[in-house]
Amino acid sequence: MPGRPARWSYDQGVVLKGIEGVWLATGDPKWFDYIQRQMDYYVAADGSSIKDYNNDHYNIDHINNGKLLLTLYRVTGREKYKKAVLLLREQLKIIPAPKKAVSGTNKFTLIRCG
Repeated sequence: MPGRPARWSYDQGVVLKGIEGVWLATGDPKWFDYIQRQMDYYVAADGSSIKDYNNDHYNIDHINNGKLLLTLYRVTGREKYKKAVLLLREQLKIIPAPKKAVSGTNKFTLIRCG
């Protein structure tokens, strides 16, 4: 909706990855600055939390933005981005995966990833 900030979501990550491609192709720092401003809106100054992100919701789509946080960490070296990536990584350690039950309903089981 116009005038409202985007949410921490898969779609936002896709768009920002596209902008990252423009930045890499052109070398124009305005594109990197845009990505950084967008991510800084969500990531706490110390990297301890991410606005609109709750790992208890087990929403794998919210991990997509982590790719941009990795880019930000590699380029800037700022620990806040590394901490935010590690926060997202915690979700990947234990996440429910759909398991087809005999009755045909979806049930969830926990799987370990790392």
